[in-house]
Amino acid sequence: MSKLSTHFSEDSRLAALRQTGLLDTSDEPLFDEQVRLLAAVFQRPIAALSLVDRDHVYLKSVSGVDLREIERAGSFCGAVVDGGETLVVSDASRDSRFNDTDLVRNAGIRFYVGTPIEVFPGCCIGALCVLGSEPGEPTPLMLDTLRAMSTQLGHLVALRRELMLKDRIQTETLLAVGTLHEIKNSLTPAINYLELLLDQEAAGGSMRGREEWIRRASLTLNEAVDLLRSVRFDRPGFEPPEAEDAPHLGEVIANILRQVAPAAVEAGVTFRRTNRSGDGVRTNAACRDLRQIISNLVLNSLDAMTRGGLLDVSTSLEEGTVVLEVSDEGAGMSEETLSRCFEPLFSTKRDGTEVHGGCGIGLTVVRQIVRDLGGSIVVDSEVGCGATFRVELPRRGREEVAAVAANGLTESRGADPKRVLVVDDEPMVLRSACEVLESLGHDPTPFEDPRAALRRFERVPDDFDLALLDLGMMPLDGLQLMRCLREIRRDFPVIIASGNTLADCALAANVVCIEKPYRLSQLRAAFEWVHARA
Repeated sequence: MSKLSTHFSEDSRLAALRQTGLLDTSDEPLFDEQVRLLAAVFQRPIAALSLVDRDHVYLKSVSGVDLREIERAGSFCGAVVDGGETLVVSDASRDSRFNDTDLVRNAGIRFYVGTPIEVFPGCCIGALCVLGSEPGEPTPLMLDTLRAMSTQLGHLVALRRELMLKDRIQTETLLAVGTLHEIKNSLTPAINYLELLLDQEAAGGSMRGREEWIRRASLTLNEAVDLLRSVRFDRPGFEPPEAEDAPHLGEVIANILRQVAPAAVEAGVTFRRTNRSGDGVRTNAACRDLRQIISNLVLNSLDAMTRGGLLDVSTSLEEGTVVLEVSDEGAGMSEETLSRCFEPLFSTKRDGTEVHGGCGIGLTVVRQIVRDLGGSIVVDSEVGCGATFRVELPRRGREEVAAVAANGLTESRGADPKRVLVVDDEPMVLRSACEVLESLGHDPTPFEDPRAALRRFERVPDDFDLALLDLGMMPLDGLQLMRCLREIRRDFPVIIASGNTLADCALAANVVCIEKPYRLSQLRAAFEWVHARA
């Protein structure tokens, strides 16, 4: 067994498997040839390259039997992945691990030998194997050949995975460059108007307009920071986001189009939104997944439009789904290209007539994400007539969508006035937080030093209804201070604020988290959450 195998969780292994883009793809001659050669070397009727998913084993390439999928539980290849080493079964009918499985009882399989396919040491995604209806023993030469072929195929699959990740990095890098451009554009008026506001003589009667510019700049910077923060090159899984984290489709589209606008202008491409009826809908997709889908399709269309033109991004609603359509006026695709455009490593950048796609990975990534989210993607195209990619994604229930929207758009001043212990070691942040709380009708008591705040709380713990604590403070961080407060008053309500993600923090009950920079609506919603659980 590989000494590294114990360091990879099942979720990490499955993430690596999905990153290869091999699941749910059509036959590939390279793999098929290797499998046929393996069957000839072993002189056995059946050989296969298997991919072991969470509950099933998929036969990516198989020779000698018309079988594509079996249950993982009790399977030979599942045992190879679990053990991380070559498995030899001389007579399965006498092996208690396998003698009651369908392959042995109904298909008459007696002989099996398989070895892991690893994308990197210790991360086994499947097996290269040989099966037969007669018991037997492989020779040392056969085993050496099997291991050599599995190593070669493992290197090929690993390369494929790296290319897919590379394409993802290229996409996110382009967005990051656009984001930096947006940051610079936003900082310029913000700094200028701040200087004017500080100069009382220059401020004059136009202060209101300058404040609005600063507000816009801060919102744009916040969006840019969120975009850069969420750049990820792994795919740890596809768990639906919490309701408050699920983005509106229109927000993601607007951010993407803004980031790639400089490239579009240079290419002579104009963006159009003919239908926005689905913009306000939330799906079960995380923001990073929606961004990956939309950015790949938009950049794909930009590449196709070498002579400029209109690029339309539309959304609409159908029963239970939200539809995203990206249409371009590019060169279009032939029937052959259309049938293969989602295949891994298939690139249409071969001549001047078909230019959808780059290294052949982007559309594969999009299809995989869409499928993982329970959706579908199709493309309609003809040579010289552009292309339209249509993505359908499940939408959240109407009641949940309405509830989420209401939470984000509420204009009430919140619950009853609260006496709030506010602790943040950044003076400007502390002051602004207190001013915001006062504007909402609450009574804040500020502290820069968490130790001083704790001493005050120890003296008069009943003077406060809840606390708003910064996470990254010294010498006590927000979580440590929260524990100290709750040693004095059990279940004391706490709001934790941080500029970093709090997903990995172990939080107790009656704690709500908000990310900096937070907005009035977020702070108001946090107070309402605390009030509802009081």
